[in-house]
Amino acid sequence: MIGALADESWRVREMAARVVSRRKLGDALSIVAELRRDPVPRVAAAAARATAILTAAGA
Repeated sequence: MIGALADESWRVREMAARVVSRRKLGDALSIVAELRRDPVPRVAAAAARATAILTAAGA
């Protein structure tokens, strides 16, 4: 999943961020936090949600 967060396809990055938030994969917190600045709004939004969920979960 970590590798998918850096994929060149924005759809792959978006889905990876969604999986990270659903599965609460705390190891990916720093990466999804950086993805909040992704130029694709859908990726940035998914990353923001994942960051919020992981932070709330104490990951």
